[in-house]
Amino acid sequence: NENEFGAAAAEFVRRDFYVDDGLTSVETVKEAVELVRDVKELCKRGGFNLRKFSSNSKAVLEQIPIKEQTS
Repeated sequence: NENEFGAAAAEFVRRDFYVDDGLTSVETVKEAVELVRDVKELCKRGGFNLRKFSSNSKAVLEQIPIKEQTS
């Protein structure tokens, strides 16, 4: 699915997961929001529902549904 969702999402799945947690850093709010969106959809196609997102950016969290954020 890299052709559809892009290299950033594919690289996140390949390199930034440890067991069932993913951790990465990006430079902008736009990049973060796009990465969340793309990785969620990419993983959904494989039967995985990503959730428990966290960010140190309030602007990023405002664009992620509360039910998908860490509590």
